[in-house]
Amino acid sequence: MKKSELKEKEDSFQYWLFEMDDALEAFVASIAETEIREKLDFSKESLVVLGEWLIAHQSEFAEIEEYTIFDGFVQRTAKLDKHVLDGFVRYAGETFRKNLGGKWMIDYSTPKNIYYGLPQLKGMKNQHVQFSPYPAASAIITRKDAELLKKILEAHEKGGPALKKPIRKK
Repeated sequence: MKKSELKEKEDSFQYWLFEMDDALEAFVASIAETEIREKLDFSKESLVVLGEWLIAHQSEFAEIEEYTIFDGFVQRTAKLDKHVLDGFVRYAGETFRKNLGGKWMIDYSTPKNIYYGLPQLKGMKNQHVQFSPYPAASAIITRKDAELLKKILEAHEKGGPALKKPIRKK
């Protein structure tokens, strides 16, 4: 990547960070249900509320795709409206950051990295691997697991693995 392209991408990320508070406010305001908005307080429990909202309203802003990977195993993924996804990522990431510390970063140095070009958090309490909220939105919808992010956050608090059981529901 050329230096000018890298500078442009880094500037775009800095702007994304700069508008964090306004974007979060707009996202929360876009949620129609007052009782949901009132529970979005950046607590662990609010991640479950957000997950439940995402699952309940997926038909409004998500398209589920299924495809066979191997031997009949079907992979499901959810493509979300970019504004909903951005709001979700910001809220989930800020909840992690406020509870576990750390800071936002973006990596443009390793194109083969799964989080290449995606905002992610680093320096969180007990963090051993990269973390970005982006894949979580799809996982919550396709697995219908509103508690997924809360489980991950609690695992960081305890310093152990995020999930002790398989993540697929039968």
